[in-house]
Amino acid sequence: MSLLAGRVGGKALQLPLNYRVLYTEPVCFVGRCNHPLATRDKISWQDLLEYRWIVWPTGTPIRVSIDNALVDQGVMLPENYLESSSMSVTVNMVQASDIVSILSWRLAQRYVEKGQLAMLPLPRIEQKGSVGVFWRKDNAPSDALLRFLAHLTSTSAEPESADNHNVQQ
Repeated sequence: MSLLAGRVGGKALQLPLNYRVLYTEPVCFVGRCNHPLATRDKISWQDLLEYRWIVWPTGTPIRVSIDNALVDQGVMLPENYLESSSMSVTVNMVQASDIVSILSWRLAQRYVEKGQLAMLPLPRIEQKGSVGVFWRKDNAPSDALLRFLAHLTSTSAEPESADNHNVQQ
C-alpha cells in the first residue's frame, strides 16, 4: 500500500509514517428530513437528549471529538444510545426513525442537498481531529504519489459554504 487516507488522530499520528493534513472538519447533528427538531429554528443540547442517538464507536477519532464537545457543553450521551461504525446502518436508522446522529459537515451537506437528511439547528462541533493521508517514510515518494498528494491537497480545501458555523437549511 502506497497511501492511506482518512480521519486520523491519537496514536496513529505517532506511527513512523509521513502524514499530511488535508483538512480539519467540523461535525453536526442530523435527523430525518421531517424530524421534529428539524422544523425548529433553534434547538438546545437538552432538546437532543429527548431522542435516541446513534454515534461512532468509543475510541474512534470522531467519537473522541464528539465526547469532548459534549463535555464542553455540559451534556452527556443519553443512556440508550447506539454505536455503529457503518455509515449505511447509521443513515438508514436515522432516515427511518426519530434517532439523531452526528456526521461530518461535508457528508451531512451532501445528504441535505439530496433531500435525504436534515441538519439540526445547533452550532457545528469543531472537530479536533483531521482528515489526512499517510505514506511510507522508508522510500522516496514516486512522481505519481507526489502528483496524487498535490491533487488531494488542492481538492480538499474547505468549501466556502462551510464557513458558516450555524446550520442553515
